[in-house]
Amino acid sequence: MSLTLNGVRIDVTMFPDNTSQVWKVPESAFQGKSYNIQWDFQGEGELFHLLQLVQLIKYGHVPRPIKLHMPYLPYGRQDKDLSNDATFALKPFCNLLDTLNLDEITTLDAHSMVAEKWLRNFKNIHPDRQIRDALSRSRATAIAFPDKGACERYAGKDENSNYPVIIGHKVRDQASGWIVKYDIEGDPEGHDILIIDDICDGGMTFKLLAKDLYKQGARSVSLYVTHGIFSKGLRELKKERIRSFYTKDGELFPSRNTNFLIRR
Repeated sequence: MSLTLNGVRIDVTMFPDNTSQVWKVPESAFQGKSYNIQWDFQGEGELFHLLQLVQLIKYGHVPRPIKLHMPYLPYGRQDKDLSNDATFALKPFCNLLDTLNLDEITTLDAHSMVAEKWLRNFKNIHPDRQIRDALSRSRATAIAFPDKGACERYAGKDENSNYPVIIGHKVRDQASGWIVKYDIEGDPEGHDILIIDDICDGGMTFKLLAKDLYKQGARSVSLYVTHGIFSKGLRELKKERIRSFYTKDGELFPSRNTNFLIRR
């Protein structure tokens, strides 16, 4: 289970009719100056478990601030307005979460800041510490951003200010819409480069960027993404000689025989 309350793991009982319930939570979880919930999102069914937990806190316990931290903002990439032909799930998610009347909601490096409009008491936390760690571990001498949006998100922060910056401009095939290469602004020649962005799913963007960075003389390329989905594993990324991988959880190591990840 991916919910904790004041550091205490919350277990869920599954009943024979395939319903579930949060209950029998240790009393130690209800101690402290506030009720601090952490939700490490693994599936949308957990939203109902969160709702149950908040109701349980409010029933029969001392009134204190209820705070929710979601390291990953679910539906953050589905941030369009309601439409039958657009990805709009962030809005109903925020609407439902807002009914809980939480005192604080925080997330780490949200993909979309539209959530600020739709959620009360919402705060996005910038991954300064995680990026500093990745820069140090990778021994980067320059930073690359896959597009202007990533540059605007991360450039100018203290941890990045002393590094040369390279920005990728996507070149698309007009017929298919696929990204086929990058035009690169900045000089990667001779540099150990850390690509920085918020999310990696399949990784095609980073494969193409790494390929073009090497073509223009980069000495090595590493990747930091706050949220690593890596739906195709790391092998495909390593084919383009991406040397090392970092997320909010630290450095990742692909196991020898599978696409699964090992964190150290």
